[in-house]
Amino acid sequence: MNKKVKNVMALQAELDHRAAIEKLAEKMIIEGKFEKAKELLYTLDDDKVRNLMEECPDEEITETYFYQDELNREHSVDKLVTEYLIDEKFDEAISLLKSMEDEKVIKALAVSKFDDREIITFTSNGMTKKSLLKDFVVQRYSKPIMFIKLKDNDEVVDVLMDPYNEVFIATKKGYGLWYDRSEIPLIGLKTAGVKAINLKDDNVASACVFDGAFEYVTVITHKGLAKRIKLSEFEKTTRAKRGLLLLREVKSNPQEILKTYVSDAKKMIVLVSDNDTKEIKLTEIPIMDRYSTGSTITKKKLDNVYEVSHLTKDDVTNKKEVTKSVTKEEAKEKKEVSLKEIDDKFMTIDDFLDNFS
Repeated sequence: MNKKVKNVMALQAELDHRAAIEKLAEKMIIEGKFEKAKELLYTLDDDKVRNLMEECPDEEITETYFYQDELNREHSVDKLVTEYLIDEKFDEAISLLKSMEDEKVIKALAVSKFDDREIITFTSNGMTKKSLLKDFVVQRYSKPIMFIKLKDNDEVVDVLMDPYNEVFIATKKGYGLWYDRSEIPLIGLKTAGVKAINLKDDNVASACVFDGAFEYVTVITHKGLAKRIKLSEFEKTTRAKRGLLLLREVKSNPQEILKTYVSDAKKMIVLVSDNDTKEIKLTEIPIMDRYSTGSTITKKKLDNVYEVSHLTKDDVTNKKEVTKSVTKEEAKEKKEVSLKEIDDKFMTIDDFLDNFS
């Protein structure tokens, strides 16, 4: 195996170990076992992590930011809690942990500098906005800060920092919408954002920002079904529309979309189910049309899906931004009928049976 790959895997394993120790220490603090938590955190080998990072020349990490599902951005909790325990500031440690009791971490981004790069946020109720990375810098990191204003019963679904120009957003009930990044406004941290997609008794399941050169939309459902759809089967439109069907609804056996990707076909993804993981290549997922239900990739119900990625040095300026430009005349020649019209007229088998009876 490539030495660089081994180093990255070793670094990731050590980071996972630290996360497990920190989680146990948090539990001890909540139970009032401050000294035991302090002793446990002292077992973490900072030199080991530092050496592993030095062996991975592409790794350049100075700060880690965690994005929570409600409305906060949290500075590296393990660092703060450890500092509080060492200084015997037990009340501050408890206060920090309690502030996160009703939330869960949904995304972590490693950054080396705070600049004009954009953070794009998507929520379950279909809101979105762009914020500048440099706006996340604060003087004190003693508590989480708000990075989006949410309405009742809403939560953050995804936070993205990719530089690409194409946006694809998918709903649980199987609708997908493709539009340009410029449709999303750049606004402050404490604002609510704008409508990303028009929802009808539905919620956003997944969102991604992608390179226009990618050819397939990968769709994965919570029942372990998956497929790849040619991006050309979708129409690029504008924000706040309902979108097009990603998969056919079967009322007798309903399923929800868990995750969608528009990425490099060489990418690996990890399926998470009952604490078990399965790694597969995107190319292993069959190519189908929008109306098919998908092919089984696992017999287990999925809890989560994520892409395999490695920590790399920020190199945004060198990444190509590929966009597609099609004139109105060309689009008219290629499509005599709107795909939206086809979806509106599309009848599922269950609908047919209901009408027949």
